[in-house]
Amino acid sequence: RLYSSPSLLFRKGLFQLLSAQTTTGFQTVPSSFLLFLWPVPVLFLLSLLMIVGGSANSTSGGVKGIRIGILFKSLLLEVRRVFLPSSAVTGERYYHLGENPITETMIRGATLVLLSYLILFGIGTMITAAFGYPLQGAMFESASALSNTGLSCGITSPSMPAALKLTYIFLMWAGRLEIITVLVLLASLFFSIRRWIP
Repeated sequence: RLYSSPSLLFRKGLFQLLSAQTTTGFQTVPSSFLLFLWPVPVLFLLSLLMIVGGSANSTSGGVKGIRIGILFKSLLLEVRRVFLPSSAVTGERYYHLGENPITETMIRGATLVLLSYLILFGIGTMITAAFGYPLQGAMFESASALSNTGLSCGITSPSMPAALKLTYIFLMWAGRLEIITVLVLLASLFFSIRRWIP
């Protein structure tokens, strides 16, 4: 048995779940426990929570709960529109510092951020797995780097390959700047270089 009592298992598990979801990064479980002794679905859940991240206007990483909420409410709105007459006027609202309508611009922005996070997460996972690490560990470490959480299952270390270090550095940088800033920077660099090339 990994833990001596159910209460200890609950306490350790809840602490790690909250640490991952808020991207606080506190880890009370040894890295080797996470990768080799905890069940694989738990690592997937922790990875998902790190990608979702904390609340808007916080210093937490991840996509942020408000964007996930906006996407969820817009999905419900689209499902509801299927059952309403075409002449019906529908709309959805969310609560953040007051009641606000959900606009198409907000939905597009939230979708762009979520898709960008998922693409970078997938790339980071594939690069990590290409170095021979287990898939669940690769997902966990990529989610941790992208959301700037700092949790580790033992892959991130001074002895890991230099290419993997550079991958995680880029993921941390892109995640901290919330990806849109990075896309704007790369696009402006691309267009400025393209302007000078005949």
